[in-house]
Amino acid sequence: MRVREYLPSMQLSLLFASVCVAGGLVFAAHTITTPATQSATNTDAVSVASSTNAAALQHANWEATLYEIQAQQGSSTLPTPANPATVDGLRQAAQSSNMTDTIARTLLVNLANAKTQGLGDDIPTQNQLITTAVEQASIGQAATEYTLRDLIIVADSPATLRAYGNALATTHSPNAANDIRDTFVAIDNATAQNNPDLLAPLKKVAKDYQTMEQLLLAVPVPQTLAPFHLQLINNFSKIANTYPDMENLIVDPVRGLNAIQQYKSLSDGTLNVFINIARAFNKDGILFSKDEPGASWGVLLSAQQ
Repeated sequence: MRVREYLPSMQLSLLFASVCVAGGLVFAAHTITTPATQSATNTDAVSVASSTNAAALQHANWEATLYEIQAQQGSSTLPTPANPATVDGLRQAAQSSNMTDTIARTLLVNLANAKTQGLGDDIPTQNQLITTAVEQASIGQAATEYTLRDLIIVADSPATLRAYGNALATTHSPNAANDIRDTFVAIDNATAQNNPDLLAPLKKVAKDYQTMEQLLLAVPVPQTLAPFHLQLINNFSKIANTYPDMENLIVDPVRGLNAIQQYKSLSDGTLNVFINIARAFNKDGILFSKDEPGASWGVLLSAQQ
């Protein structure tokens, strides 16, 4: 099964999911920090918001301080800006191991802080809040970064190029399609049934990418193709690193969606590297017989035409 059969629909799903997550956070933050009516008392607003979010936040002191800030709303005069030290303390208290909770709480703090300054409903402020949330979601785990010194580099020649083409095709081909299929099948099953246990197969796929990473390090690579080979190895290292976050898709949706988007981007980039390698073989006149593993390079080029 080919990679491209999965990517378009997955891209659309990720785009839709990301918009829903971002929109939902903004809506929730705006709803919680805005009084129900002008005549409602601050005590009623705190009571309603607390009863709605108690099960999710479970941080009474954190909530109480936040509501003290937003209680300054509703006045006909300009609100008094919140104490910066208090706001910074709330941002620190909002941090947790769950990225979704952290972003949601931080968004609430930032929106409440903006409200005390007479802002929050204007487009520039809302754009800034969303930008801050997106930056938080973009933080992922660091992967091993290899350099050219980690590669086995050999001189260019028709023989070394041919040997490299066959070795790379052999190393990459066996589980590539299965790994991509198993990844998306696990994600689809888990999200359809809202069951995190169905993401368990991702652990095996992650190990496959880690194994591929190590096997590629042992492949002698002609000097002119060394930059491409290095990019492949680093991409596989980063791809393997997205799986722990993807395994948290159900319990931490923002972390999981961010990992899936990274996986999609890295997979697209890896395919482009393979295409560039195939073009290099073609340019150098390195032809593979149909019985050689390297024959797949010609197939790859034909699929791009």
